[in-house]
Amino acid sequence: MINRLSLVLSCLWLSCASPNPVQNTRKVVRSGKKIYEQYCLPCHQTNGNGLEGINPPLKGSEYVLGNKARIVNIVLKGSNEGLLVNGKRYSNAMPPHGFLSDQEIANVLSYIRNSFGNRADSLSEQEVRMVRKYN
Repeated sequence: MINRLSLVLSCLWLSCASPNPVQNTRKVVRSGKKIYEQYCLPCHQTNGNGLEGINPPLKGSEYVLGNKARIVNIVLKGSNEGLLVNGKRYSNAMPPHGFLSDQEIANVLSYIRNSFGNRADSLSEQEVRMVRKYN
């Protein structure tokens, strides 16, 4: 029997491989950038490089470019443990942002996954909703 988390992760993995990724519209990018500037920029900086040893970079990070469910969970629930990102340890806790709507989280993560030199599939509101529901 497949558990729900495995099903969600499988669906998200398949959506990453989809030949028709969610398109970055101007509205999504504009909205995502505003959310980033309000909630993410103080720690992760204007250039997405974070702060050495404290706040991890979003630029070129496997956390950002990899598994969608993992990055959605970090935004929803935050992280109180140090993260190893690109071979370096970062110690600052990230507060949860579960108060953001599914669409807001999809927009900010789509912005991050396609800014700072990153190029990855965008996220949809439905993908975020699935992770929120099953985690």
